[in-house]
Amino acid sequence: MYNIEEVHCSAAIQAILQANLQLMHATVEEALQPVRYGKTDTLGLDGIPESTIAASLRHFDRGAVLVTEEIGTTSNTVRSYSRNYPPTFYLSDPTDRSSQLRDFLSDQDPSKKIGEVIQLRDTISRWEAACGAPASITGATSAITCIRYGVPINSAIVNFVTQELFVALRAGVFRLRLPTYAELDPSQITVEHIRSKGERVLFRKFEQIAVAWSICGTL
Repeated sequence: MYNIEEVHCSAAIQAILQANLQLMHATVEEALQPVRYGKTDTLGLDGIPESTIAASLRHFDRGAVLVTEEIGTTSNTVRSYSRNYPPTFYLSDPTDRSSQLRDFLSDQDPSKKIGEVIQLRDTISRWEAACGAPASITGATSAITCIRYGVPINSAIVNFVTQELFVALRAGVFRLRLPTYAELDPSQITVEHIRSKGERVLFRKFEQIAVAWSICGTL
């Protein structure tokens, strides 16, 4: 029997990885060009991931509602759903820190693919020098959160700079380092693959953080 939450998580993962793949295969010139998509200031580095995510999730579930930064909602279902069977919502920021990514790419060879730039040996150190460290946190990202019956059930985030995938679901939070863009096959990155090959991300309990703040406050 399929676990419906994992099915929706898989859809989010596939959409986010396809967005990453499309952007990595785009040239620097294509990423920095204005495109007719959403807001008037949209660049390719915004429009390419967003259009890819929209197409992927639409293929998975035409009744789902996708809400993004550039185009808002992609469906009218939100106004006509049954209370007993509300639509699945996907909230997405297809390219976060897009201005930093734009500036970072602006001095690169326009003919190079973004994936080639990302694979350069000094890319992460240059990003951290310009945008802060660690790149795992400060890097430009693409994210999708799935909401069913008003409850967030999973999130998937891909870091364009470090090529890491972060997935949060009922089973936990995991980080998976992706293969190079030339070798990346999104269909191979399943929930089970992430659970078995990914690194579990652990967070301190709130009580521990509160105690730490308390101690710092007395120093």
